[in-house]
Amino acid sequence: MEDESIEKQKLSAAEARNTLMLRLVCYFGMSYYTIIVLTLVIALIYSDFITMLGMQYVPEMALNRSDVVIYLIAGLILNGGAAAGLFMILRKMHFGLPLFILSALLVIGFQFLPSGMGGWQKYAIEILIIFIIVGFHSHGFRRWPAEMPNLSGKTERI
Repeated sequence: MEDESIEKQKLSAAEARNTLMLRLVCYFGMSYYTIIVLTLVIALIYSDFITMLGMQYVPEMALNRSDVVIYLIAGLILNGGAAAGLFMILRKMHFGLPLFILSALLVIGFQFLPSGMGGWQKYAIEILIIFIIVGFHSHGFRRWPAEMPNLSGKTERI
């Protein structure tokens, strides 16, 4: 009897874990978005310098400091939301996947508006991260039943 309960505990612990590939992709995505968040924090510290460079090299955009700060804070919130969504996916919280997808798609849109298709590699990486995480996340929650019917109609133990 004790052996059965120990086996059930091991089985439930194994089922509770995310798949290895989902964890690896989540860790990669978290590091990707966290590095962007750290870069945006540094950019917020030097927002005056960024504004001066913008006014010098692209005067037609007529950037002022408040526009730059708003843009950086919005990027900080969206990238932080994507990283938080990935963390929530790893913790098996149900709101993690929608938060990540929404934040990542808004990040893509937020980057696309000012720059267009220039630097398309960042869009490819972010879209690839989204597709891989959604694929591995849905695969991790789809469990095979203990018994499956075969072609003859009889059930077999898997």
